[in-house]
Amino acid sequence: MKIERLIERIEGEATLLFEREGDGSIRFAEIVFPHFRGMEKILERKEALDALAITPRVCGICGHAHLMATVRALESCYDNAGYRVQISSKAETIRALTLALEMVQNHFKWFYLTLLPSVPGFETNRDASLLAVHRAASLCAKAIAHFAGQWPHTSYALPGGVMCDPTHLELMQVESLISRLCEIFESTLLHAPLETVTQMSQVGELFECEGDLPALLRHFQRAGWERFGQSHDRFIVLSEHLLGPSGKALKTRLASVDLEMVEEGQPTSPQGYTNHAKPVRYKSDLYEAGPLARAMVAKQPLIRQMHRKYKDASMTRIAARVVEIAALLQRCRESIGVIDLNEPSYIEPPVKLSDIEAVQGRGTVEAARGSLIHSLRLRRGKILRYCIVTPTQWNLANGTPEDPGVAQKAMVGLPDETAAEVVFRSFDVCSVCTTQ
Repeated sequence: MKIERLIERIEGEATLLFEREGDGSIRFAEIVFPHFRGMEKILERKEALDALAITPRVCGICGHAHLMATVRALESCYDNAGYRVQISSKAETIRALTLALEMVQNHFKWFYLTLLPSVPGFETNRDASLLAVHRAASLCAKAIAHFAGQWPHTSYALPGGVMCDPTHLELMQVESLISRLCEIFESTLLHAPLETVTQMSQVGELFECEGDLPALLRHFQRAGWERFGQSHDRFIVLSEHLLGPSGKALKTRLASVDLEMVEEGQPTSPQGYTNHAKPVRYKSDLYEAGPLARAMVAKQPLIRQMHRKYKDASMTRIAARVVEIAALLQRCRESIGVIDLNEPSYIEPPVKLSDIEAVQGRGTVEAARGSLIHSLRLRRGKILRYCIVTPTQWNLANGTPEDPGVAQKAMVGLPDETAAEVVFRSFDVCSVCTTQ
């Protein structure tokens, strides 16, 4: 039997096509992303710096991450042409801070607006939860605005630094906003100080806490879902980030990564549907990207211990994303204290991109959902080719029944499509990024 299910309340929409066994369990699931906007084509023949205004519009959630990937790609063009672009420590810290705040707002929204409403039988104070998540998202946007202005489609970073010059007063205001975000985290998701959360190393400590995350994990246990959603157990992080290094993890075995080994294929649909999600592999193997991958590569004690117990199940994946909020907020608080306002925000590159005959570059960044890659080729400052590889391509692209994609494998064997939808959402799906 085949069942078609439209999935909304994600960035964009997707269709899941289920094939079921005789007992109703999932034999295979195909993921279809039907919409296409052609952002890479739009960028061709544009001035290189125009990409700073266009790529943030790929996504309504992680536009900042796309901006950072573009900036790094342009700066790598300078490097590859033999010119050194200087960036002050102040500019680097501000870039990392605003990127972290974007990830925090994404994780809050994902947990309360995307994941929780799809979990059957889980009771929570819906009005209080909605109020909390909207307050958190608003605080993140206000904090980012002190550096970047309008959000989500800001273009405040460019080769050589950032276009802001914050004052002591603005830093104090951002610090206050981050403190309020910490209070929301500690009063909703996990009723414990951030420092306690990030220092936990045993699953039991997490389950004994109060808050919506422990309550959800206990609900999964009662429902017998604690091992649902296991996939290939391979993880990849392509860029150093605020919380750890790049690398890949095969279960718990770590290794370095080489961007040259990333392979992007053509969209597939075993059943012949129109699908625009290109699959991505590393050395021909499928890997999961995102907070669970970052935690595994960074050896985050609590998530590693949870992985030993439940493997790469959805419960581990969910906990990794929420615990990452605590770690990011902690680092944001620390970052404010190290910004030296006497340093320059922007150092002009030695030449214009239009002075360089031909060059190519690549920028990687850890976005909320995982590793993001922007690659481009320029001639005299004009874009000849632009390529974007997004986190959802790693997690949601189709394989075959014999070699299923990451999310596909996680859904095989589940008892029904309701459980499969929860597992699917645990990856934090973004259709518009994937089919840009």
